[in-house]
Amino acid sequence: MNKKSTEVFSSVASSSDVEVHFSHKRYFINNLDSYHGSHILHDVSKVLERNNASTKDTSQSMLGEDLGPASPPPPELPYEIIGTVLNENAKSIDHVSRIIPAAECIPVMLTCGTVILDVSYDREQLRIATEYIKVLKELLEKQAPPPKPSGDPDDATTTATGGSIGENKKRYLILISTVMTWACTKPLDPVRST
Repeated sequence: MNKKSTEVFSSVASSSDVEVHFSHKRYFINNLDSYHGSHILHDVSKVLERNNASTKDTSQSMLGEDLGPASPPPPELPYEIIGTVLNENAKSIDHVSRIIPAAECIPVMLTCGTVILDVSYDREQLRIATEYIKVLKELLEKQAPPPKPSGDPDDATTTATGGSIGENKKRYLILISTVMTWACTKPLDPVRST
């Protein structure tokens, strides 16, 4: 591990603090005001609104005419979209709850369930993506449960609702790039550099 990723990791709150603030309903998108960013934001917000509306519609069902009015379902936390912008003068963007500076994005990215990074626009974004992956790997290694003594890897602990315990702790990284983004990378096998 290099010194820089250790510094970034140490500047982030402790792993327990990250877990407290983590939400699978939080999305991070970089460069919200770029061409790609605005289209990604539009599509993501449309899908989230559709999913939120379908959840509300299917949450109530009438089983009989003699039933009284159903109590409303508990309020659900809304989806939250956070991101960075290229234009520092941008104050707000539709469907975005917070705009953060690019220098402070890695700690915020760790609290998001889905991170969408477009590295095709700027070389600096590729550095941020690799730092995020390094820090996330360190965080997940610290949180990894000890191996089970039973030796059965398919034996998953389930919750009362039937899902696995880590179901809401999944994290997704969507990396958008071009072939030219990776043109300067070193080949894995220097003998076969073709």
